[in-house]
Amino acid sequence: MTTDIHVQAFIEEAFELLSNLENALLELEEDPDNSELIGQVFRSLHTVKGSGSMFGFDNMAKFTHTIETAFDDVREGRLPVSQELISLTLKAKDLIRAMIESPDEPSLLSDAKALLDGIEAIAQGAKGAATIDAERPEAGKGPAGPDAPDTDRTYRIRFRPSRVIFLTGTNPILLLN
Repeated sequence: MTTDIHVQAFIEEAFELLSNLENALLELEEDPDNSELIGQVFRSLHTVKGSGSMFGFDNMAKFTHTIETAFDDVREGRLPVSQELISLTLKAKDLIRAMIESPDEPSLLSDAKALLDGIEAIAQGAKGAATIDAERPEAGKGPAGPDAPDTDRTYRIRFRPSRVIFLTGTNPILLLN
């Protein structure tokens, strides 16, 4: 059973992680290709999201998940670090804190939507640029079109949660998403 002491411990840990996130983002501004900093940003977001979900901060966890996904794309080289991405992530960090402090504040959801729209626009812009590069063999991406190798893959994942999954505070819906 989750107690107030556990929630308070989560909040303290989350605020420390958000402070680390801010420091890593500010350093990343100066060194946008630093994979260690990119990993640090991703891990901070991932931990805040996962812990928040366990303690019922569902709106914050869903919001953080999208930002975490963007930094997963950065880690995988699908999305470059840009000043705009860093700026939006710093704003998101402030919003995550506010969502932890006031989880039932409805105005935060509209702020979250606006930030997520900005981050998704950056991600879509990067995907559009990658598509353009893929169509130009001189860009070093190889041939595109019907003769290009098939890179789409389908995976089957079997998920069998423990019978006591809810007792640990895990939300299987967020895991599946």
